[in-house]
Amino acid sequence: MTTRADDASRRRATLAAELVAEAPIDAGCAGGAGLSAPLRQIVAEACDLLLELTFPAHFGRPGFATEAAEDVARTVLDELADRLEPALCDGARLHAASGESAASSDAETPSAAGSIESSTNTRDWARKFVADFLDVIPRVRAMIALDTQATLHRDPAASSLAEVILAYPGVLAIAIQRYAHELYTRGAPLVPRVMTEHAHRLTGIDIHPGARIGPRFCIDHGQGVVIGETTEIGAGVTIYQGVTLGALSVPDAASARGVKRHPTVADNVIIYANATILGGDTHIGENAIIGGSVFVTQSVAAGMLVTTSSPELRVRTARR
Repeated sequence: MTTRADDASRRRATLAAELVAEAPIDAGCAGGAGLSAPLRQIVAEACDLLLELTFPAHFGRPGFATEAAEDVARTVLDELADRLEPALCDGARLHAASGESAASSDAETPSAAGSIESSTNTRDWARKFVADFLDVIPRVRAMIALDTQATLHRDPAASSLAEVILAYPGVLAIAIQRYAHELYTRGAPLVPRVMTEHAHRLTGIDIHPGARIGPRFCIDHGQGVVIGETTEIGAGVTIYQGVTLGALSVPDAASARGVKRHPTVADNVIIYANATILGGDTHIGENAIIGGSVFVTQSVAAGMLVTTSSPELRVRTARR
């Protein structure tokens, strides 16, 4: 007698055979076989460790508050290297297997040079790469401190630095992007993009690791913010939820790679909620204010206020 469980088991066996027989969507990324661990998982762990080093009082383990803080920091650095080195190796293999180039940099990575001759070669490259990256953490952390203070000073709703660090998604997204940017500009394949996508999933804020962002940057609320790869942002800029700093659509993505496609925003600009600013030739001048829900594809001079015409409101008796 055939049971429902037997029938379901046979159907799953047939489906499994079908799935294995067909070429999967990521068949071109043969380097994905034998990865150290799911790349997104180890990158997420690396991001957590970076946040622990950046905000030890809020994200760090208890030892940071003791006399053993230096030993604890060393342990966290070791753990970070243990995550980043295999992640970079895996990213290099995946890029090489799919015929991709590394990030926009002249750095000589195994994937960019097409020279992954052995796992030893890749590991040696990743080890040196990570050692150089760890050296920039103090500088990046100082930039993040300025972003955090700027958020506290600009938002009357923020009652303390602790509140900004723990409850403002913009601070988290900016922090991860700043570290990812350092990896990106050095030519790290794939990992920087996975880092900022991890931040995107956590915060709803999508900042490409290639974006160049000046000091004292503040994203208030943040949900739905998009900042594209070639965006340049000056010092003291504030943006609100739903803002897009994006590119105009192109018929062929390959021809636009490496080209300035996203806006330049000068110092002390304020961009209010749901504004859309597009195009590589679009420059927003110093101290300009971009009003909410505007659509901008041309440059704005310094000190200008850009708004849309106020919509007409109609108020009438509600019918239920």
